[in-house]
Amino acid sequence: MIRLQYILRIFRYKLLSRKFFFYVFFVGFSFWLFLNPLKQISNITGYGISPWGYPLLLSNVFFAVLFLGSAVYVFSDIPDGGKESMFHYIRLGRIKWGIVQLITIVFLALIITLLSFLVSVVTLLPNIVGEKIGDGFIIQLL
Repeated sequence: MIRLQYILRIFRYKLLSRKFFFYVFFVGFSFWLFLNPLKQISNITGYGISPWGYPLLLSNVFFAVLFLGSAVYVFSDIPDGGKESMFHYIRLGRIKWGIVQLITIVFLALIITLLSFLVSVVTLLPNIVGEKIGDGFIIQLL
C-alpha cells in the first residue's frame, strides 16, 4: 500500500508552489476582467447576478484558452525539471510513483475547479442574489 505521507508531501509541494500561486493570481485577474462588464450591467440595472455564471465563462473562446493554458501550466513540471519528483520516483518505484501522480492530479484538478468557482463567486460578490429571484435576472437575459 502506498504511504499516505508520500501523497500528502507531493500534494503539498504542488499546492504551495510558485506556479500554483501564479495560477490563483492569473485566474483571479482573468475572472475580474471577464466578469467586470456583467457586474457593471448589474449595477446599472439594479438586478442581481446568479452565482452560477461560471459555466458561461467557459463558453467564451478567449477565456477558455486562457483558463486551459493556465491549467496546463499548473500541471506541467517543465520549469523546475521535477527535482522533487525524482526523489519520490526512486523511493517509491515506478508503479507506486505513477499511482501517486495520478491521485495528485485528480485531487489538484478538483481543487482547481472548486477554486475557480469560488473566485468567480467572490468576483461577483456584491451583486450576487440567492434563490429569491431564481437564476438571477442578468443571467436569464444572456
